[in-house]
Amino acid sequence: MLETTKGLMFGDFKAARAGLDRVEKGCRRIGYDDVPAWPSEMVEQDVGMHVALTRAREFTSRERWEDAANSLVWIERCCKDCHALRVKNANPSGSGSPTPPTGSKP
Repeated sequence: MLETTKGLMFGDFKAARAGLDRVEKGCRRIGYDDVPAWPSEMVEQDVGMHVALTRAREFTSRERWEDAANSLVWIERCCKDCHALRVKNANPSGSGSPTPPTGSKP
């Protein structure tokens, strides 16, 4: 995300897009039908993040700075909110995501 932010700040749309592509590659999508099940609030945040990520990737390809920056805010907001939910809720066993230690913060 830092590379994307720096790319947008300096008008380097190729670097911003490369950063967003790495985020897309590194963030698996979770779904309502996953077994074991994720809390619906976390799935909603994940779906929203991926929608915003797709839009940001499109906007950087078109060099639409303001739209890309606005989408970036939504990506970061969804990440923050989902990770905050992860701290409050136990992760499903076998989900591939570690259960947060007691007292951890997003």
